[in-house]
Amino acid sequence: TGKSKSVSVPEQLGGLTVTGIGEWAFADCASLESIKIPSSVTGMGHYVFYGCDSLKTIHFGGTEAQWDKMQVDTTLGTDAEILFGGK
Repeated sequence: TGKSKSVSVPEQLGGLTVTGIGEWAFADCASLESIKIPSSVTGMGHYVFYGCDSLKTIHFGGTEAQWDKMQVDTTLGTDAEILFGGK
């Protein structure tokens, strides 16, 4: 759990491209209101945002088609609005 209201997932970490977000990664971050996810992320585990009751927006740097492909058979645990193209 954390206190941040906004989080940006980096495109690279330690010189490696970030391509996924693990299951339950942000679960129970009740104060989280928005998150930015780069287009380099091509997969997310189940319930990534479970218990993030304040989450209003997810800013995804890719397209809606990329998001839809990534979300097949995945339950995110949120009804937050998804914005595409890094908006």
